[in-house]
Amino acid sequence: MEEEPSVPARFLAGRTALITGAASGVGRACALAFATAGARVYVVDRAGDGAKAVAEECGGVALVADLSEPVAVDGLPEDADIVVNNAGLQHVAPVHDFPPERFALMQRVMVEAPFRIIRRTPPHMYGQE
Repeated sequence: MEEEPSVPARFLAGRTALITGAASGVGRACALAFATAGARVYVVDRAGDGAKAVAEECGGVALVADLSEPVAVDGLPEDADIVVNNAGLQHVAPVHDFPPERFALMQRVMVEAPFRIIRRTPPHMYGQE
């Protein structure tokens, strides 16, 4: 059996990760993994207590933000080298019963917010080695 190549435990030292939906679930797991790998982590979530708890756990920075609000998204830090667009929500209903407001909210959180974040971070990313 061939042995896997070893990866240095802190291979992301000096990097910054911005992770949305990071107060729980997959986002929390990403925050912990990136921090373990040495990255500085922005724990972004609208659940303030959860974001603060995860940030405390991983030594990151909690940023409480409602990603359905463009002004909140545009206020997030631009110095991320890594972006994990994990935030999301779900609503299951037949199309004729699906509330248009809910659909619009889902579009803002899961399409517009990631676009706005990704659009703002490349200048910093391009400046990295």
